[in-house]
Amino acid sequence: MFSSRRWRRRFLELHPTTLVWTREKKGKGIVFIDTDTELNETPPLPGRLGSITVSVPAEKRSLVFRCSSFDEHKEWVNQIQAAVEQAAAAAGVTPGSVRLGRKKSGSFMVGSSLDSSGSALEKFQAEREASKVEKEASKEARLASFAASMRSVEEDQTEEDKDEVRARREESDDVLGSADALCGPQVEARLLAIAGNATCADCMTSDPAHHPNTPAWGSTNLGSLFCIRCSGVHRKLGAHITKVLSIRIDSWSEAQLQAMEALGNDAVNAELEAEVPGNVEKPDLALSSMEELEAYIRAKYELGSFRQVMIPPLRPSG
Repeated sequence: MFSSRRWRRRFLELHPTTLVWTREKKGKGIVFIDTDTELNETPPLPGRLGSITVSVPAEKRSLVFRCSSFDEHKEWVNQIQAAVEQAAAAAGVTPGSVRLGRKKSGSFMVGSSLDSSGSALEKFQAEREASKVEKEASKEARLASFAASMRSVEEDQTEEDKDEVRARREESDDVLGSADALCGPQVEARLLAIAGNATCADCMTSDPAHHPNTPAWGSTNLGSLFCIRCSGVHRKLGAHITKVLSIRIDSWSEAQLQAMEALGNDAVNAELEAEVPGNVEKPDLALSSMEELEAYIRAKYELGSFRQVMIPPLRPSG
């Protein structure tokens, strides 16, 4: 019989030079992020969670952990990879010497030196670049096809109909990806500067050091930001209720950013949490279970349970 790994729940914090993990009532541990740090990933598959391994060969220490969803897995890999690359840049290591390769198992590692697998890594990098070019070409082809079809429709339309068609074309351009799409620190800074967006819209925390509720995701149609844990519940609600994007790694259009700036967590909560019952408390990341968190978010957005109840005035009798 094969032995299986027993996974214990841990809480992780990524700092510029360290990855800190804590386990309730079990202390904490630290894995340093430097130019020799290796990041190994087993990608998640349908019905199976992947795993992430962070190790420092010089210390003979490593940390293996899993995420609760594919999106969380992807973001943790990207953020740790960025931290390693920043450490390499600070140490004066040229970007070309940072190792980025794929194993036969489908995992990849990041480090500051190349080894005998250099040719395989170069092949992987070439394949990845070719895939990017192919995706860009496919997107441009879709846009060109769409534009051509819209032009053919416009030829026999009235001016009023043409205006409507042009509006739909502009909306489709935003969905497929516009030229002014933004992502990264610029998007994050603009969204976090909105009133109330310094903390998650859907939870609180009594232990910010170990259970931070800093926003990492946003809903483009609701106008609120929320932490990585609450984002999992938002995705379960479905895109017909909340359309979720990462404020760090996804692309945002200028129209989406302006719509978010017109709202923000303070404005959204003023409406959707206007009348929270006295026996209902906002979930605490350090204390509440995932079931309690999901129940609160569903009541808030899906059921509208905390909106202000408007009672129409009584009509005079007689």
